Amino acid sequence: MIIYFLLLPLVSSFHIDVEHILLQTECTIPIVSSTHGVTWDKPFLLRNENHTNDILKNEMSIHNLIHKYGNTTIGIDFPGPAPPPTDAWRSINLDEYINKYVLHNKSYEEYLGSEVAICWAATDICEFTGTCRNKSQNMVPMNVSDTFDCYGMDEPVRKVFGVAGKYGGLPFHHHTLVYNQLLYGKKIWYFIDNKYDIDFVNSTSAYYVYDLLTEGIPIPYDTCIQEAGDFIYVPDYYWHMTFNFETVFMAGCAYD
Repeated sequence: MIIYFLLLPLVSSFHIDVEHILLQTECTIPIVSSTHGVTWDKPFLLRNENHTNDILKNEMSIHNLIHKYGNTTIGIDFPGPAPPPTDAWRSINLDEYINKYVLHNKSYEEYLGSEVAICWAATDICEFTGTCRNKSQNMVPMNVSDTFDCYGMDEPVRKVFGVAGKYGGLPFHHHTLVYNQLLYGKKIWYFIDNKYDIDFVNSTSAYYVYDLLTEGIPIPYDTCIQEAGDFIYVPDYYWHMTFNFETVFMAGCAYD
């Protein structure tokens, strides 16, 4: 087993322009315009301006999430590698989550020292919040969820959604294959082959990014910046991590 321990820096003891450095990253996974002929055992990014999912994108704007759906009860959790629900899981109104955890004005250093939470996929499953609606998430209405098209893929077992703020994301974790579209925002992905067996410290991707830039990762990895409209394909149990450059809304197709 390969064990990778994260070195957690003191927030007040450093300054690094993480955003500037990471935005120079070159994509090391294939960038394609369709799924025809792709290699399904490796990650790839699909970029096609015709694959917009505009109905979902427009309905799930930050304005609508606050003013139209703000009273919706959702589930949030600590954005660590452990699957929800953890001891940090709790329910919250969507508008309160957006205002407190998404639309923050923190610097990177301030973010590292603050309380963090995320609404993404399994954190918001209705079994946890007690408001079940056909095993779907609470945040996205069913009629809107049904419009989401997993371009180039079979109909998924379930569709998953999430919204998060700048410097948010999920640290290294893995699960069955997913095909995720970024409806708005910008984020960076890191990938490690599923042939590696890895233990990661329970911390946020914001800390992992700092450690990656200062210490590196002692095993091979790939990376790519995902722009609004792009799909990312992640094979079964492929390790992956995300870090947000700005507020993001992600929609995904999950397969068992």
